[in-house]
Amino acid sequence: PSTQVEIFHAGGNDFVHKPIIEEILVARVRALLLIKHQFDALKKQAETMRWIAATDSLTGVRSKRYLVDNGEKFIRAPENQGVWAIVIDIDHFKSVNDNLGHITGDHVLAELGEFLNSHFPDDMAVRFGGEEFCLLVKNCSRETILKRSEELRQQVENLKPAGLEISISLGVAGVEEHPGANLTQLIALADKSLYFSKEAGRNRVSVDGPNGPESLPASPPPVPDSHQG
Repeated sequence: PSTQVEIFHAGGNDFVHKPIIEEILVARVRALLLIKHQFDALKKQAETMRWIAATDSLTGVRSKRYLVDNGEKFIRAPENQGVWAIVIDIDHFKSVNDNLGHITGDHVLAELGEFLNSHFPDDMAVRFGGEEFCLLVKNCSRETILKRSEELRQQVENLKPAGLEISISLGVAGVEEHPGANLTQLIALADKSLYFSKEAGRNRVSVDGPNGPESLPASPPPVPDSHQG
């Protein structure tokens, strides 16, 4: 018995001793294989559950729960300098659902989510709920984030999800202006800028500044080069 106790204390969960009885050995091997199979199945199930909790099932972007659990770490990570929050709202989305149905509305949301994931692969794209999304974007200067935000606005205008012409309003805020801001405060500032965009007529980018939100003038679409074929 003392030898058996030593084996278990050493980390063993089973053992065989001589003389070896073949039937017992085979039965023990089968039992261990079954335990391993059950463990692997549970591990896979746990990974699936983590993915479900972290991902918005319709759009494929991160879930709000994931943002709450991981957003602060994203902002504070030493390698993530110059983090900005961009809050995005699809303009007049309610009319899409009311006039064309929720299935069409879901197609619009899904395509926009896929677009955000593909264009911000190293950042955090999140669905807040409804037609509102949030991006946490790292390693950007003020000039760069405003350029990317305006480009995003224009690209969505040309995206035509579900064959529809849609536009978005964006609100931007960053730790550059508020070095001590936490996740909640940063998103609140971006949300305030989003509201400013809506009040200014929608389909535009507004950014938090020293004197509060201000709207960017909408950039005209690029003019094709007449020398190119």
